[in-house]
Amino acid sequence: MNKHSYLSKLKKNISLFKNNLNIKILKKLDQNEKKGNKLQFISVNRVLLSIIIFIILSLTYLSIPILYNKSKIQSLVKNQLQDRYDIKFIFSTDMKYKLLPLPSYTFENVKISSGDIEFASIKKLSINIIINNFFSSKNLKIKDIFIKDAKFNLNKKNYDFFFNLLDNDFSKSKFKVFDSLIFFKNNEDEVLLINKIKKMEYHYDTKKLQNILNVDNEVFNIPYSFEIYKNKDKKKIFSKIKINFLKSIFESELDYDGKIYKGVIDILANKNKSLINLKFENDELVLELIDKMKDLNFNFKSKIFIKPFFLDLSGEVKKMKLSHLIDRNSVLVQFLKTEIFNNQNLNISSVIKAQKILPYQNLKNLLLNIKIRQGLIDLDDSNFSWSNYSDFKISNSLIYFNDNNLVLNGKMNIDIKNYNEIYRFFQTPRNFRKKIENIKFEFNYNFDQEMIKISNITIDNQTNQKIGEILNKLVSQENVLQNRVYLKNLINKAIKAYSG
Repeated sequence: MNKHSYLSKLKKNISLFKNNLNIKILKKLDQNEKKGNKLQFISVNRVLLSIIIFIILSLTYLSIPILYNKSKIQSLVKNQLQDRYDIKFIFSTDMKYKLLPLPSYTFENVKISSGDIEFASIKKLSINIIINNFFSSKNLKIKDIFIKDAKFNLNKKNYDFFFNLLDNDFSKSKFKVFDSLIFFKNNEDEVLLINKIKKMEYHYDTKKLQNILNVDNEVFNIPYSFEIYKNKDKKKIFSKIKINFLKSIFESELDYDGKIYKGVIDILANKNKSLINLKFENDELVLELIDKMKDLNFNFKSKIFIKPFFLDLSGEVKKMKLSHLIDRNSVLVQFLKTEIFNNQNLNISSVIKAQKILPYQNLKNLLLNIKIRQGLIDLDDSNFSWSNYSDFKISNSLIYFNDNNLVLNGKMNIDIKNYNEIYRFFQTPRNFRKKIENIKFEFNYNFDQEMIKISNITIDNQTNQKIGEILNKLVSQENVLQNRVYLKNLINKAIKAYSG
């Protein structure tokens, strides 16, 4: 064999060996890959199986309370509620257990009683339970409380029900009320007012280290919110009330000793600051409102008697804008539109005095006499003066709704003291200046349309239809200057008709 053939054969054998080796390596790698995939598949399946088993076991464990005896659970929950909140619940047979989102029991048609008297009915009461040891119903512990669609009937005996709840421990649980109503009643079981609860929550504030009550409510269609807490050691109550409708914030600090409450309420309204001194004792609430600005403008005093309910309000103002009384966007008019005073059991007597009526400098000595009895509002005996020219007095008045418009009906009596000055003010031509001593007419003022209708005019006890036709509609103009020009022209036209 020559050298060339030997090398050729050796090269061929080496190549064959390399190919065989590569094939073996590839087969080995393929086998390892398949084995790895198989192991990985087995590992994933084991994880999934473990998760499924865990879920099944967890759901099974959390489902254990379904097997509990209902009457025993109701008794257990009832006792824990009474021990924690000092509230006596009366359960019906309507009861459900839910796993998600948290283990909880839901009770329907629940009652709350004090002694033998039931004062609250709850359509839905949900109670979260603590996940600790479900293998025995004796280990069940309640946590957060949720009340929905409830009606609370409160009176003199239990009016402080929600306030007293603040004395309980909320560091480990919450107490919430949603979409419910509070009926405040007198001793004759007559409803004084209805308060809508949108959201009410008791919780423990870790910063203030106090139980806090936060509320979003509505009364007489007026939304409001407040936060309240009390310091039992110092016997003080702190609160903050927001009324967006009034653009006002009320912050108070009250001292209490038994059934006597007294303190101060700071009011911030449109950058104006006021202060209310408050004292409540023996079913009588005394309030004194003081202007805190440098140029003191007003001072009000009020007494509210709870039994029977009666509000006596008196106040003095240096200057009062006429727009605050008659403008459709004024706070007073908006209050009346809410029908806040349309309550058969509400009795109010209010006398407010104002030295001047702006922007008319000659209008002075206003005495606004507001009376509310059994839902009827009148301004009888309200009066004011026009300089020393004449005196105005309202009688037979009534404020009411007509076609969704707020309306004031009444009679006006005008005693003329100096008719010459009146003619001079209106620049009435001298040949029309007859002597006048008294004017009477009926009026109808529409607050929404800012329009007044005058009828049945008598001048010195004589009726004049022409004047009635001229003054039939007085419309408020856009500004004071327009009002004055418009009024002068209209009055002179009426005087001309009267003089013949």
